[in-house]
Amino acid sequence: MKPLVTRALSRIFDERAVSTLGMTELGLMENAGRAATEIIVRESFSGSAEGTAVVVVCGTGNNGGDGFVVARLLAAKGARPICFFVGSRAKLSTGARANLDAFLGAGGDVRDVEEGSLLDELREGIESAVLIVDALFGTGLNRALSGDVVGVIDMLNESSVPKASLDLPSGLDSDTGNVLGACVNASYTITFGQMKLGLVCAKGSMQAGRVFLADIGVPDDLVASPFSLIEDEDVFGWLPERSTDSHKFSVGHVAVVGGSEGKIGAPLMCGEAALRGGAGVVTLLTWDRIAHHFESRVRELMVGRIQGDALEASLDSLLEKKSAIVVGPGLGSDEDAERVVQHVLSTFTGAVVLDADGLRVGDGHPEAFAQAEAAVILTPHAGEAARLLGISAAEIEEDRVSAAISLAKRSRSVVVLKGAFTIIATPAGEVRVAAKGSTALATAGSGDVLAGLVGAFAASLPPFEAASAAVHVHARVGEAWEAAHSDRGMLAHEIADGVPDWLGAGRRAARLQ
Repeated sequence: MKPLVTRALSRIFDERAVSTLGMTELGLMENAGRAATEIIVRESFSGSAEGTAVVVVCGTGNNGGDGFVVARLLAAKGARPICFFVGSRAKLSTGARANLDAFLGAGGDVRDVEEGSLLDELREGIESAVLIVDALFGTGLNRALSGDVVGVIDMLNESSVPKASLDLPSGLDSDTGNVLGACVNASYTITFGQMKLGLVCAKGSMQAGRVFLADIGVPDDLVASPFSLIEDEDVFGWLPERSTDSHKFSVGHVAVVGGSEGKIGAPLMCGEAALRGGAGVVTLLTWDRIAHHFESRVRELMVGRIQGDALEASLDSLLEKKSAIVVGPGLGSDEDAERVVQHVLSTFTGAVVLDADGLRVGDGHPEAFAQAEAAVILTPHAGEAARLLGISAAEIEEDRVSAAISLAKRSRSVVVLKGAFTIIATPAGEVRVAAKGSTALATAGSGDVLAGLVGAFAASLPPFEAASAAVHVHARVGEAWEAAHSDRGMLAHEIADGVPDWLGAGRRAARLQ
């Protein structure tokens, strides 16, 4: 897994690089600028910067210092950089001032944009440039931007010239990915040392464009972080190839509890996804009055009947020897549905995945899940998480990581907060972020498929790993489908059908390395 750092952890990372590794602030800037320059020349100039016009927009802090280093090194490679400095030189950080002086000493062209002056000159420079390098603000920004700097950022965004941001797009919140008043819309971002949490939030990703992680000569484990980005090899480590003596019951018997009048598709897709995810046996448990609808449609799935007049007793019998349970797809929201959820939580001792209607018993009081005998995994989207926490969906989206942690702590459950870059959180505050996924996954039944995958993996893995693996695979399958087809038109069952192909291709590629 790739560590993810917040604003505070980024500061500690830099401090420890100086205090424990003997590096200097100027040395870190030089390393960052050198790594960024190599990426810029490769990505924007096809390997040669000779004669290219570049505008570098620098601020007063260390991010501006990185920009001055990039300008100096680009000039050494034959480019024609102009630095536009936004702010007062009296406010320059020590490192930024040293690198400003170094660029000037090498014959560099620096023009001060202070209190609205030189904006026309900046516009002219942008219009003649091949690339804009954004070095206004880095991870330290924690306030909403205002005044002249907003005008500068708006000018950059209005231009069609490609933009490369250093560390973060200027104006992006390092922790949440929110826009702090105004933000550069980057073509690509070169982030230094460790990946920033805000870059793997949906809003932050849209501002950042492609993201490159630049090596600045500091080990990425210098600072322990509770946040991490899941990588493909993590999934293959959690899901090793099966031993030759595996059989259908040894790899897991999953129950899917769901279905109601008009809602039989959800449990069907969930159950089929559990099989595609590797469950050896899947049984759909549904109301006796509608079970015949399933029995006429299923082949690989079995069907069990929940007796309305003996609900708890029939459930106890049906749940014997099950490895994991998914509760909620199409279950309904009446009193009997709530009784099912409550009984499962109070009696079952394996892993329980609560999705869709299964989450309703915790609306406004997620502590309802905290007393469960089972290891509980909650899989809400933003609207469902908002109902559970008693806040608005907009508040969830404002800081998805904090919301997921809060819900995990209050419910004492592993929480899967769905969306682009789905977040998986534990009650201890550990967070994993999955692959971005694809907008092709925005299709009815996608969440049911995800719940089935979580259930399949929870039959043999601890809850945190099961949820992490399932979400990452789900996202990767969506990305693969989009690459082969389009960003729309995917059907939910195609997500499930793509799981074995994605896992198989990944394993084959790993063997060749």
